[in-house]
Amino acid sequence: MEQPLETAPGWRTPDAILDWLPPFVIGLEGLVAVEITRNHGGKTGWLLLALCVSTFALRWRRRASLPVLAATLAMALIVDWGPVATLPMLIAVFTAAEYGDRTRQAIAAAAGAIGIVLAPVLHGVDESAPTIGSRLVAVGLAVALGMYFRTRADHLGGLRDRAARAERERELLAEQAVAAERVRIARSSTTSSPTMSR
Repeated sequence: MEQPLETAPGWRTPDAILDWLPPFVIGLEGLVAVEITRNHGGKTGWLLLALCVSTFALRWRRRASLPVLAATLAMALIVDWGPVATLPMLIAVFTAAEYGDRTRQAIAAAAGAIGIVLAPVLHGVDESAPTIGSRLVAVGLAVALGMYFRTRADHLGGLRDRAARAERERELLAEQAVAAERVRIARSSTTSSPTMSR
């Protein structure tokens, strides 16, 4: 199976970058958000816990996309704080759509949509329709982007397979041509040898 972000750009992206860069960026951005909250007198205990769990989980998102989605979704429901919880969940939704089949993509879309709408309700936040709509659009974009990378990787993989098959066929035809030429030379040498002996 093709690895989407490794192949979709047309070149192989190192595993270390794919595994560590998103958690690092999310962790750094989340720490800034937590520090701003602390400076404004807000409580940061749950935020730090959600940030740690989400950041750690994102490290494994390419190997276990649905469990990572479940973990980040749980953190989003617990804290409902965009910089710490919503962004990691959107990355997990993207990855589940990117590495999954149609069923996993549908699960990722449904889980993301439910989580993004349910989180404010659980925290007693009365969201306006445009805000909920924009959240749903963000989930839709994450799923669509993941599906795009999946499709592009599959397409590039198919092109590579066809090129490899064509190369093997060319090599086989070349080998057959060489063998036919050897047979022709051998036949011509056997037919000309009695004449030469006279």
